[in-house]
Formats: sequence, structure tokens, C-alpha cells
Amino acid sequence: MKKLIFLFGLLLTFGLGKAQMQDPVHWKFSMTDVSKTEKELQFTAKIDDHWHVYGLHIPEDGPNPTTFTFTSVEGAELVGEVTSPSKLITKYDETFGMELNWYEKEVTFIQRIKLTGENFTVKGYLRYMTCDDQSCLPPTSEEFEFTGKGLSAADLAATAAKAAPKKEASDIKITFRISKTVCDFPAGRYVRMKDGSPSGVISRSGSFF
Repeated sequence: MKKLIFLFGLLLTFGLGKAQMQDPVHWKFSMTDVSKTEKELQFTAKIDDHWHVYGLHIPEDGPNPTTFTFTSVEGAELVGEVTSPSKLITKYDETFGMELNWYEKEVTFIQRIKLTGENFTVKGYLRYMTCDDQSCLPPTSEEFEFTGKGLSAADLAATAAKAAPKKEASDIKITFRISKTVCDFPAGRYVRMKDGSPSGVISRSGSFF
């Protein structure tokens, strides 16, 4: 373990000098519609030749994985976790002495959101680490912000109507008249007259059978 830490420190030291001369990862953020109520936030990285960016899930004692932190979400809510449809390369890394996974050339990460307001804002930052065959650059953070129009007033009203609680049949009382006497009974209640007959059940429409 000490040998690994020492070697990793040397790589980072060498990488610090190179980090000032080059930036091998170039990020672009975009957004696409999934439906009237959902969108996909897309984080795309163009990666220079011979460099790679590590995946979302890396074993302990390995390099830093790519992570996403959402610091503010307004007018929307996150749906699931960040995923990537891009090709993930898995190989044994001699430097770290373990099997690792990473992306080369280009990678796109996706976070789906569900709209809940007329406008939305999603802010945060991603953190990633990149290496080539000789060295690693220190972990780097990249801030992002997505804004846009959300649900229309009509869609908001429809969403609120769907979310409103519905009355159960047992909560509905029906008024009916028998022998000039008005009584209140809940629908579905089995009733019997004072003289012992007739008896039956009250339906939701008020019918007695």
C-alpha cells in the first residue's frame, strides 16, 4: 500500500506540471426533452488522444471516480442517478494494481429530471480525474447550470388535480326516503326495516335492493 501511495504521489507531482500546459478534457452541457414533464441533462466530455476519464464506480484505493453533486434543484426533481450510455473500457491497471474502468475519446453522462414548476434551475458541479499512459492529472471540478421553462399553467393544474385525494365509497353518504322518513346511510350498508322486512343494501346511486 505504501509503495502504491508513493508511486501515485510521484505521478500527481509530475502531472501538476503538465496540468498547466494542457487540458485534455473538454466539457459541453446540453438538454433534451423526454416528454412534456421530463428532460435529460447531458454532460459530454471530449477527451484528447491517449487520455482517459474514469467511470462512475471505481474500487477503493484506486483513482478518483467521476462524481456529480447537485447543489440546487428548483422547479424540478431528480429522477434516478447519473448514468452513461457511452462505451466503458475495463482493464487491469499496472500502476494501481487493480482492474479499473474508464472512457476514451468521448463520454456522455445523463441525469433525468421531472419538472414541477413553471421554470426550473439545476446547479452543481462534477469532479473527474484523467490519466494517460505515463501520468495522472489531479482531480478537477467543473461547474454546471441548467435553466429553462417548465410546466405550463394548464399542466400544473392537471398535475395538482391528479395529486388531489379521492373520496372513498365509504365516505359518501346517500339520503333516501322510506315511509316518509329521511335517513342517512353510507353506501353499501346492509339495512333492515323496523318491522323486520324488507331488508337490503344501499347502492352508490341511492337504489335500495
